[in-house]
Amino acid sequence: MATLTSTIKVLSGAHLEREGLVPVGSRNSDDYYLAVSVLFEDTKDDAIDTLQMLQREVRALIEDFKPLFQPV
Repeated sequence: MATLTSTIKVLSGAHLEREGLVPVGSRNSDDYYLAVSVLFEDTKDDAIDTLQMLQREVRALIEDFKPLFQPV
């Protein structure tokens, strides 16, 4: 069983960590933003990145085996 932990950062201005989170036209140096991370407690790996990788790999595996399940 994996244990998860989370972190929250309050960011403002032109902070690099929010570059991908807030569209360019919506950025305002007076606003504050929350950056939330969900991490595996033991390794500090990002849980969302890990789940996206698993989803990609399972999808690729299904595609690889799909021809075996096609009607003849």
